[in-house]
Amino acid sequence: MSISLQLAHHEEKIVILEQSLTATQEQLSQRVADVVRLEQNIRKLNTELKTMKERNNSNEEEITEQKSMIERLRRDLLAAKEETHRAIQEGMSHKQAVTRLEAELDRTREQEHTLTEQVRSHVFLLFRCS
Repeated sequence: MSISLQLAHHEEKIVILEQSLTATQEQLSQRVADVVRLEQNIRKLNTELKTMKERNNSNEEEITEQKSMIERLRRDLLAAKEETHRAIQEGMSHKQAVTRLEAELDRTREQEHTLTEQVRSHVFLLFRCS
């Protein structure tokens, strides 16, 4: 084979190798760009994850505080119910006492009326007899 054919053959191989190298460089550039985008997305997702974890911790703290408040309110409600029950019982006791006193007052008034009538009758008899 002649040198000019060999040279043409080598030049053709060089062109093919250069084209292959260019294509490989373009693929490599594309993959590097893809890797950079993926790394940016990973950083963004890590930032979002950190924010979500912080928000979750904050929400868990708030839930704990709300549970404590609910428990405190339940205790307060129970105490208020007990106090209301005691007040109702005391009120009923007072009402019964008032009812007894009113009945006693009615009996006393009747006795007073009866005694007044007896005194009038005695006074009337005394004046009549005198």
